[in-house]
Amino acid sequence: MQDVRERAWGGHWWTVVPHFGGLLRQRALPAGSAWHGRTADGAVLSGVLHVSPGRHRRTLVVVVHGLGGDVDRPYVRHAAAAALARGASALRLNLRGADLRSSDFYHAGLTADLHAVLASPALADFDTVHFVGFSLGGHLACRLAAEADDPRVGRLVALCPPLDLAACQRFLDDPWRSLYRYNLLVGLRATYQAAAARGPVPTPWAQVRKVKRLYDWDQLTVVPRFGFASPDAYYAEVSAGPALAHARRPLLIVAVADDPIVPFGLCVAPWLTDLPACVEVRVLQSGGHVYFPGDAHAGIGDLPGVEHQVVHWLLDEGAQRRQNDGLTSTSRV
Repeated sequence: MQDVRERAWGGHWWTVVPHFGGLLRQRALPAGSAWHGRTADGAVLSGVLHVSPGRHRRTLVVVVHGLGGDVDRPYVRHAAAAALARGASALRLNLRGADLRSSDFYHAGLTADLHAVLASPALADFDTVHFVGFSLGGHLACRLAAEADDPRVGRLVALCPPLDLAACQRFLDDPWRSLYRYNLLVGLRATYQAAAARGPVPTPWAQVRKVKRLYDWDQLTVVPRFGFASPDAYYAEVSAGPALAHARRPLLIVAVADDPIVPFGLCVAPWLTDLPACVEVRVLQSGGHVYFPGDAHAGIGDLPGVEHQVVHWLLDEGAQRRQNDGLTSTSRV
């Protein structure tokens, strides 16, 4: 019992401390250039593109942030740095509205933003495009694995993805998780307020700004904007868990046993059975939500650090061959 409690507190520590520490002192990255794209429905996207001079320079790793995040979240910068260190290029992607310069906003199933990256003329010279998504971004990566038909799509990584949106919403709307919920809503409010300042929104900002639950947020924003019948219908329609059975691109899911925001037993584990051969799963016994100890090892490659290991998985030709052998792996490390 004591070990369980210690690991649970460790999950909180590895979620909170690296987050605020990383915001106070950002990881240095090589200079990047502004990237802009447009989705099929007209939304404007932005990001920061780092073109590597290394041997994988024509391979692009797209890093996608989580709910309420943006391109400068510490975990996004860490993943981009790991890709650049291995000689690949990297795009830190803002989902629509996350840069606070849009009249629109995103939701958890909006893979249109990822398809817009693939369709971007500015990125046409890249031979292979991999995706690394964190939390909601990982949820999008799981969905993209089931629908990608662009031959340039390579491999996809989902770190701490909430595979069951309804279960995750109920968990986070519990009064005991108000601090995590508040932090998520801070980013969402900023995105919506910026959109409201630039054009019509489905619900007046004065009403939305008072929301304190994620369910109510979705009811007032996502549901009317994207035409869902209700928040429950939205969760059922776009949750990535059921889509995993249809994955057709190599996908690596990395979950944390004591994730305090996306609980493994409720939101992830129920969907990890009978997976197709292209899906690989690693469950870490230490770490937090989208942050991991520096010596954490997911059993991939030789370097410690989860970000380095997932980039190794993306780029390693031997790993690609093993994936093509058709073996599904679920491991606890």
